[in-house]
Amino acid sequence: MPLSPQSKEFSKVERYLFRTQPQPGDKVAGEDELIQALGLTRYKVRQALDLLSQMGVL
Repeated sequence: MPLSPQSKEFSKVERYLFRTQPQPGDKVAGEDELIQALGLTRYKVRQALDLLSQMGVL
């Protein structure tokens, strides 16, 4: 089942990536870091990253 922007998994990834308010061009956490830090599956992390990319955020 795909993630939605309202899902708690998506929110966890989004908050983690933008907790330091990165500027355009800054590197953000990779899949492995997100998996370890948030306790999510690779599948959920990839879905969240894909959704952020589709939204034009990443």
